[in-house]
Amino acid sequence: MSASAQITITQEDFSSMNGKSVIQILDTTNLTAITPGNAGADQVWDLTAIGNDGQDTVKFVNAAGVGCFASFPNATYAMQVPGFNGFIYLSVTSSSLDMLGMCGVFIPPAITIAPYTPSYKKLTFPATMGTTFSGTTKQILEFGLENPPPDSARQVSTISYTAVVDGWGTVKTPVGTYNALRIKNIETKVDSLYMKMADAWTYPGLPPTTTVTTTYEWWVKNNFPVANMQLNATGQVTNASYNVVSTSGVDEPTSGIPSTYIYPNPTSASFAVENSYPAARTFLLVNLLGQTVFEAPIAGPKMEFSTETMTKGIYMTIIRDAKGETLSTGKLVVE
Repeated sequence: MSASAQITITQEDFSSMNGKSVIQILDTTNLTAITPGNAGADQVWDLTAIGNDGQDTVKFVNAAGVGCFASFPNATYAMQVPGFNGFIYLSVTSSSLDMLGMCGVFIPPAITIAPYTPSYKKLTFPATMGTTFSGTTKQILEFGLENPPPDSARQVSTISYTAVVDGWGTVKTPVGTYNALRIKNIETKVDSLYMKMADAWTYPGLPPTTTVTTTYEWWVKNNFPVANMQLNATGQVTNASYNVVSTSGVDEPTSGIPSTYIYPNPTSASFAVENSYPAARTFLLVNLLGQTVFEAPIAGPKMEFSTETMTKGIYMTIIRDAKGETLSTGKLVVE
């Protein structure tokens, strides 16, 4: 048996996110068997029932010089988000992780710059059970319309949030088991819509819409959340997801830091696994349903495997130690 222990998350846990990709497996339909579980110390949160209705990949890059960096000069990282031609900017300091805003094309061809004023706090450091933070921020999305009049639209969002690290323990997802802190965030968002006609902004008479969302996130060290769950104002789970962090393609090894490299990726016939984790014992491939489709003992620093019996698709790669703890995860595409 492996014992869990409370972790503390600090700024140092976000020092090496550049180049990482977070593969998010989203469940929007198989929600009746999923609950966020209990708050408190030494909890076990079993989220292995989260299904697969789709997959997104979010990539972290150095914010300097990317997109609208001049509008977010304090950004540490920029996130490339699927379905959005632009970036979300994040700041990591010794005291907090903040979302600064976004910049991109919401409706082509105009570029919209939408900061949070002030920034939206996602975590404060050091984070441990009992840590709380709250705030109110405003974001304005302004974009031109394809068939004027009206010429432009503006959505003004006022967001109030209250967050607490309400538990620590072990979280189980379809791809691994982790020591985690759970953060509960209650957000109230009020959206108002304005239209621009003849160079003047007018209120169209529609009442503002208010949305209350409760979000649970399971954070681990050296990583962004490994799982996420959202509930509406009535307490119903509306979506849930689990994450896998990998690198895109083959990156250059960093001297002295244990790593796993899989190539060629994508592959059609065979692939190699280079591993420098001394404690590594098992290599697995898991499909997007969370099923283990291939498992092999790790017999050396480099191994080669055939894809002859594998179905084409996307697989999660997992390196585990003798206790079954996950040391490394990634993604393999079989074509």
